Amino acid sequence: MARFTEQNTDGFNKSELETLNVAFDEAWGAIKGRSQRNAQSIDDADQVKASLSDAINNTWVAGISSEKLAEAALRRMGMVPVRDIYSLEIQ
Repeated sequence: MARFTEQNTDGFNKSELETLNVAFDEAWGAIKGRSQRNAQSIDDADQVKASLSDAINNTWVAGISSEKLAEAALRRMGMVPVRDIYSLEIQ
C-alpha cells in the first residue's frame, strides 16, 4: 500500500490520513535517497513500500507529527534516520 485512504485504512480521520501519507512520502524519500547515494537500486520497491506502510501503521500514536512518525517507522525497519534542517536521511 503506497497511500493511506479511507478505503484501505480503518479508524483514521482525514487529518490523520494526511499525517500518515506525509510520513510515508518523507520516509520513502529517505529510503530512495540512501539508495542513490550508495549507488544501489531498490530491487523490490513494492515490498519495501509495503513494509514501510506497515511500519508507519504500527508506529502510529494519536497526535504524532508526520516527521516523528517517519523517523519512528524508519527505526522500526532497522534504519537510522538523521534529520538535518532540510530533509530526512538515512545513514
